[in-house]
Amino acid sequence: MDLLATAWPFALFAVYLALFAIGTLLFIHQRQRVTHAAYFFLIGVSFFFAGYGHLLDALGLASFPPALAIVQTFFWAVLFSLVIASLSRLRRLTSLTYLTLGAAILTYAVIGKDFVAVLPFLAYYLAAISFFVLYSLTERPLQHAGFFGLLAVFLFTFIALLSPTVPELVIVPLLLLAVSFSFFLRHGLTFDRLAPQPKLTEGTGVWKSFAFLLSYIILLNLAVFTTGIGLHEAGHLVVGNLIGCTGGKIVLVDLTIATPGPYTEISCPRDVFTAFLALSGYPFVVIFGAIFLLLRRFPERNFGLVLFGLSLTLSGVDLLLLTSSLLLIYGLMLVGTVTIMLGEMRLINDYLTPSARPMQAAAAAKKAETPVDL
Repeated sequence: MDLLATAWPFALFAVYLALFAIGTLLFIHQRQRVTHAAYFFLIGVSFFFAGYGHLLDALGLASFPPALAIVQTFFWAVLFSLVIASLSRLRRLTSLTYLTLGAAILTYAVIGKDFVAVLPFLAYYLAAISFFVLYSLTERPLQHAGFFGLLAVFLFTFIALLSPTVPELVIVPLLLLAVSFSFFLRHGLTFDRLAPQPKLTEGTGVWKSFAFLLSYIILLNLAVFTTGIGLHEAGHLVVGNLIGCTGGKIVLVDLTIATPGPYTEISCPRDVFTAFLALSGYPFVVIFGAIFLLLRRFPERNFGLVLFGLSLTLSGVDLLLLTSSLLLIYGLMLVGTVTIMLGEMRLINDYLTPSARPMQAAAAAKKAETPVDL
């Protein structure tokens, strides 16, 4: 692990350089659109300075304040969102971008420098919508830019929530972001319209359908993730009391510590079987996830994969009680995260594919007076 600790700053800087190079290439190819070219150039330069600052900080040559990295994240998310809004001609995305920017300024005015705790999540929210536009309202292969961008945003958010003190983890979402921007560089230069037939609910405006779908998916994820995390912690509490521990409480969010949670507090004797207790949260979430697999003809069945991945990820964190092997822990967390994203992408794809929506398919079949097999 000493080799990893020595190599990761240079590997991270290499990824930042790649993002700078992609931004520069986009700047060169978009010269006929002066505003877009300037935005891409600023995005690339911001990644260069962020990477250079991280490298100097890791080598002990200079101090790179974490707040600057957060501001850089918000900076590129705002500029990229404005580009996507302009190219897709979605004026409401432009309005949403400026509204998010106003929310950041208002947050700073109200709580001062502590606003940096909120800023990254505003950035991820804006970036997620921009990449979702690319994924849901464009044709292949530009969809891939949205797909890998959504993967990157999810990982950025996950790391910010659960592993903010492990900076080397950001290399994975940064690589995905580089892949996303590469697809955009290759196929997005002629992106001046949405898909000819938007793959969303017919009969309403594209933006309205898109907003409803995105809101619905976000609310479902909040409910499922909160329940899954609660069940995981409940597993520790229940099994702990069964094997001799006493009392205990579950904390979902604790802003008084560096890692805000979730966690379970419980009093256990010295001879308790630690491995059994550490992994006790896994089966509780898996059983809950298996229930979703029964929804065979509904898009929500994909939450089974999401919950399996969530359980693996949380169990990877729990392994800190049993081993100091960061390779094993990060490996399990990476497998869990990929499983979550597979479920999320399948969920979105099923919603955007009419044949995967049984209620709509049944209604269409009835209207056409043809039988439908449910």
